[in-house]
Amino acid sequence: MTNSNIKWTFKEIVSGKTFLCILLSIPVFVAVNAVFGALISSILSPSYYGGSTSSFVINPIFRVPVYIACFFASAFALLGIMNLKDGKLPNTEENAAAHKEKAKFKWNAFFLIPVGYVMLFVVMSVLKAVASALMAGSIGGAFLGAVIAIVGTVGSFFLIKAVLTAINRAAMKKTRTNKTLILDIVNGKYDNKIPKRVLQDRSGRLILVSVLNAGAANTLTGAVIGYYAYTALEKLKKIAKKVAFGMVILSVITVFIGIELGDRVGAQVREGLDGAVSDQFSGGQSLDDVKDDFDRKFKKEHFKTDREIKKLENEIYRIKHKK
Repeated sequence: MTNSNIKWTFKEIVSGKTFLCILLSIPVFVAVNAVFGALISSILSPSYYGGSTSSFVINPIFRVPVYIACFFASAFALLGIMNLKDGKLPNTEENAAAHKEKAKFKWNAFFLIPVGYVMLFVVMSVLKAVASALMAGSIGGAFLGAVIAIVGTVGSFFLIKAVLTAINRAAMKKTRTNKTLILDIVNGKYDNKIPKRVLQDRSGRLILVSVLNAGAANTLTGAVIGYYAYTALEKLKKIAKKVAFGMVILSVITVFIGIELGDRVGAQVREGLDGAVSDQFSGGQSLDDVKDDFDRKFKKEHFKTDREIKKLENEIYRIKHKK
């Protein structure tokens, strides 16, 4: 080994720090896009672009070369930063091996975000075309189109998720991303750099390995951030489950209270109606007494009426025979 220090090359930055270069290039691209849009709109007539204030909005194809330029600019800036950081390290065998590992290409699951958007756009476009064609026909076709649109939308999310998961696993296996870092974490090489809270957690080391194995991070710092994010989500899930359980219990209690109150109110209403009817028809008698009294009066009047009718029939019979 020579006595020179560790030096990064542009190729190593692009290969080993791809994800970081992409992250840095995004704000650079936004700034460049805004500046050039303002300059072009001030030089050229807005009417030339249909009243737009930015040629980039009207000509999206310009974004591709501009973004590539921003990516390389970010890579050059990162090259300077990494050389300032690692340039003081002596080029020993151990440091050279570590540098070589850092310079290797590392797959990151976030690379699949644009792939997922493209897949979702294609699937949703096809579903929209099919559903629109069916809805333009009969009522049955409209119903079938609505079903296809709903079921297809839900199914497309699961399908895209399965495809992206398979691609991520294949890419992680092919590039052997994070394998060395995972072995070092398991063997305790970085215990002095891992926060005590993570080490004291029984599942802390396993979560770090899971984050790295899933491609969600490529460094120890990223894995630790992933640990904190995972534990925070788990706490939120527990809180959400408790809130949901409490809402279910509260709903059940509310239903039972409503039923009990309904029974009591109904009983009071019935008693009040009974009393009102009794007071109106019988001066305070119960409904049964009122009913019995009514039956007696009805039978008495009916008997009296039958007797009068019989008497009248006898009188008519007597008059006829007398003649």
